[in-house]
Amino acid sequence: MTFHSLRRTYGSLMAENGADAAFTMAQIGHKTPGMTLGIYTDVGNHQHPLMNSLEASCEARKRHIAAQIRLRTTVNAR
Repeated sequence: MTFHSLRRTYGSLMAENGADAAFTMAQIGHKTPGMTLGIYTDVGNHQHPLMNSLEASCEARKRHIAAQIRLRTTVNAR
């Protein structure tokens, strides 16, 4: 996973969720909102492989945290 792929995924997610182009431009480091819109408004309905990987990592982390909470609850109940 490279910095550029994370940056691309961030920009794509921002565009897909209707974020302000000027805000996204500033976050990503583009010189103009038009540049940001030109790159990220083509995102459409396809899913980037990196997004799938990030979603899987987030889901695994949520399961891990839930297991830790259950364990602590069980230990504290004794």
